[in-house]
Amino acid sequence: MNKVGVIDSEDSGFFKVARKKLSDCPVELVKWNASEEYDAVIISGHAAPTDSVIRGGAVITPGGSRFKIESKFAISYGMSSRDTITASSNSEDGIVIALSRDIVDFEGKTVQRQEFTSNWKMSAFNALPIAAVKILSGKTDLNS
Repeated sequence: MNKVGVIDSEDSGFFKVARKKLSDCPVELVKWNASEEYDAVIISGHAAPTDSVIRGGAVITPGGSRFKIESKFAISYGMSSRDTITASSNSEDGIVIALSRDIVDFEGKTVQRQEFTSNWKMSAFNALPIAAVKILSGKTDLNS
């Protein structure tokens, strides 16, 4: 079981959506605490700034954010070509999510850059960090 800390505002609804979409993954999704260790940390797009250093095996962060991060690697998400994970299309049928760089999953396996099709009907800024955790968990079928 991989421990994933979430930095989010209390009223955004992200936590509830993330728990539902990640229910098939071997992850324990918990509210982030600076004094704990995590396999990954999600910084939601609604997260309030913190002076604490965010530590985790992987830190999944909005592109261009200014958080202090110490991790094995960071996965940025957003709509920029510089981000690691982006939405290449978003329609009423779902979101196509593009991994623009190879990453290493929780098992140490390389996940090569590719596109993932989802039937998710939600904001890309909610979908992208959730997809990152699914991919880190070895789930390449986002709809399972």
